[in-house]
Amino acid sequence: MKRLLAFALLTLVVLGGLAYAGYAYTHYYPPGRIWYKRMKADNKYVFDEIPAAIAKVDASKLISLTSQQAVAERRAGLAALYFRDARTLTTSLPVVKQVETDPYGIATGQDLALVERLETEIELPGTPNYRAVYFHFRPKNWNGRAVQYNNGYASNIGAQTKLIRQLLKQGYGVVAHNFPGYGEQFPSQFTHDRFGPISLGFDAQMDFIDHALRIYLQPVFAANNYLLKQGDVKEVDLIGFSAGGWVATLTAAADTRLTKTISIAGVYPMYVRPHAFGNERPRVHYYPPLLQTTNYLDAFVAAASGAERSYTQIFNRYDRCCYRNRYGKLYEKDVADAVAKVNAGGHFQVLLDETHAEHKISDWSIEQILKILKD
Repeated sequence: MKRLLAFALLTLVVLGGLAYAGYAYTHYYPPGRIWYKRMKADNKYVFDEIPAAIAKVDASKLISLTSQQAVAERRAGLAALYFRDARTLTTSLPVVKQVETDPYGIATGQDLALVERLETEIELPGTPNYRAVYFHFRPKNWNGRAVQYNNGYASNIGAQTKLIRQLLKQGYGVVAHNFPGYGEQFPSQFTHDRFGPISLGFDAQMDFIDHALRIYLQPVFAANNYLLKQGDVKEVDLIGFSAGGWVATLTAAADTRLTKTISIAGVYPMYVRPHAFGNERPRVHYYPPLLQTTNYLDAFVAAASGAERSYTQIFNRYDRCCYRNRYGKLYEKDVADAVAKVNAGGHFQVLLDETHAEHKISDWSIEQILKILKD
């Protein structure tokens, strides 16, 4: 009887170990995670194949920006879309306060020369106004360059401590932004002059505020203005992850003072997501005044065009959230050709991260980011 119990216990231990090993393989080991996600996919078009109706679209016919004049006019149109006064793009400045550290622990243990808390107040049609709070870190080994980082939904900048610290280690100053609704920003509701108390969660402000994109973009422009006003910043680059990649794209499309822009899992053009829903259809991407001003392919061209400028998109092929598969490669050459036709300089490229099956900035992507910034 004892032997039977011992055998049963051993069997349970072995089976439990195998179950745990299988779970760990499919959830924590990147190659196993990729295999698991592909096996669970609803259809063959999730990660691997591209629907014929999408593959046959000629993206070049959707791009209208093929001259410097056309790009300049589009940028002027974007500035007018973003702000009541287009000059805000180059004149807005944050309120700056030097602090000891940040609430996310990014500065903890780092060899920094400066930590600043920046705040941009944006007027709403009621009270209270929107206040965006973001942070500027400058390492003691500063190389004279600054990188703005824009985070996306469902987390704050503390989730990207690894990337930010890698940038600081390489000598870059970093301005780190949360997406509206995360970190310190955005009241859960405000009292509208016409409608009374209004909830502002989940981008609902777009229904009640004129020039609603200023909520997302003005802090980035204000930080850009602040950095360049210092006189000792040689270059400002821009990185965005997820919804922050959408912010980075729209910012770089309108501001030629940004040199290198990198969007990770940020935005696809409309034609490659005709049946998008949920995470792949955030309402900000479909903001009607934006789509009436530009399509995303043209925004990519504008973000890349200019002397010494570049715009890079990185997509996680097996992303569990959004912007997966290889769709970026469908339009890469067409956008790059359009940038060449504009003839103002600039470079566009799409990179695929096939090292994992998560919605994240991987070690591989961090390596690519550092290479792009260094080039």
